[in-house]
Amino acid sequence: MSDANWYVVHTYSGYENKVKANIEKTIENRHLEDQILEVRVPMQEVVEVKNGAKKQVLKKLFPGYVLLNMIMNDDTWYVVRNTRGVTGFVGPGSKPVPVSYTHLRAHETDSYLVCRLLLEKKKKKTKQKKKKNISKKHTEVYITIAKN
Repeated sequence: MSDANWYVVHTYSGYENKVKANIEKTIENRHLEDQILEVRVPMQEVVEVKNGAKKQVLKKLFPGYVLLNMIMNDDTWYVVRNTRGVTGFVGPGSKPVPVSYTHLRAHETDSYLVCRLLLEKKKKKTKQKKKKNISKKHTEVYITIAKN
């Protein structure tokens, strides 16, 4: 059996939690617990000020994205890709690009894992950091995953 990798799925903005719930329900119904290991919507705590009062709230770190730790095969690809609200995997064309585990571990802290992805430039999203050594066709993006 192949090793599991982290993949990133693009969703309609605002549907991230619904997509997560739908994928988790499908995993249970199709008994794919050993192939799709984890589904996450990265969140961060931010302080908002409303009417002069500070309030800590959780916000999606990357609106429009869901992260999956899974073994990529035809069944898992089909289940995720055909989940309502999913527009596709992050990667060139229709080919999902795994986030390297070595790279994840290199940026690991006690609370977070940081993923690095190269996205096609046409998929402009928030929290992008451009690097000079990256091809002009791609943008480098760092994604932080909070550990449970």
